[in-house]
Amino acid sequence: MLYFGGHPPGRTEDDQAALRAVRAAVGAGVPVLFAPLDVLNPAAYRALVEGVIPASLQHFTDLYAAIRSLLEGRGIEIPPPCLSWNGYSFYPLRRQIVFADRQVELTPLEFDIALELFYNAGNVVTKTHVLQMLPAGFIWPMGVGVSTIIKRLRALLRLRSAHGWNLETLAYVGYRLIPAKKLSGRKLPRRQTKEPEGCFEDSLQLRVGPGMSRP
Repeated sequence: MLYFGGHPPGRTEDDQAALRAVRAAVGAGVPVLFAPLDVLNPAAYRALVEGVIPASLQHFTDLYAAIRSLLEGRGIEIPPPCLSWNGYSFYPLRRQIVFADRQVELTPLEFDIALELFYNAGNVVTKTHVLQMLPAGFIWPMGVGVSTIIKRLRALLRLRSAHGWNLETLAYVGYRLIPAKKLSGRKLPRRQTKEPEGCFEDSLQLRVGPGMSRP
């Protein structure tokens, strides 16, 4: 399967031309899933591809569900419904993160940002990068912004060194998830020797929106 992202908004004809070229290159036997960046009727593309994800529904969970559905329809083996990083297991279909016997359900955007932080563990994720991840036409809820979500994730996922990870805020730069240092007089939980059944560890690669990538 080929996952194909679109041109910037306002270039539907370019998208259609690119899709025709892609189809000619890969042939009729390769299913193509298309994610246009413009908020348009998906019918404009359906004659050229097997699946279209509307621009307003391009959170990772939406993409993951669309990919699984397309694979199932083609009788293709489906990847495990879980990704894992050192004790934290991500379940996209449920938008849940499981760690230390806790189950935390997140909003689609919270899940996106948490996944991006873990994928980029050790590296800075800038606020600009987070804003580039937003689906087309996304409207922030009243009183909510990037810093609000970061604070909420830090609290919900216990990212204050208690479970092996620490989420830093770097003033005027961005955010960084790092392995927690051993605290004086306190042992950190050991890394799981076996990931939960049906999990990939750092292994699935997808492109989500203009600024997101996946392992």
